[in-house]
Amino acid sequence: MASKPADPARRIQGTPRVIVTRALVPSVQERMAQLFDCRFNESDTPLSREELIEAMRDCDVLVPTVTDRIESAVGRDLQFIRINGTLVGGLVGVTLHAITQLF
Repeated sequence: MASKPADPARRIQGTPRVIVTRALVPSVQERMAQLFDCRFNESDTPLSREELIEAMRDCDVLVPTVTDRIESAVGRDLQFIRINGTLVGGLVGVTLHAITQLF
């Protein structure tokens, strides 16, 4: 994943920044990139503990996969990320529903 400076003050200012830890289905990644400021793990390799911590500092939402070992690697910020992930997921659902109703 490309290293970018972390912004510890960032907590959903404007378009939510989403970091995806492993490759997803291309159509899902394309749609996410349309909706959010996304950072994808281009190498599709597991992130180290340090990379996970940096990613969580630099995002509003972390999208992990079942192969990521986050619980023991990250610590106290995990609950905040879970809450943000739930909120953003809900917003995406509502937005997609609204779009399907309008068109």
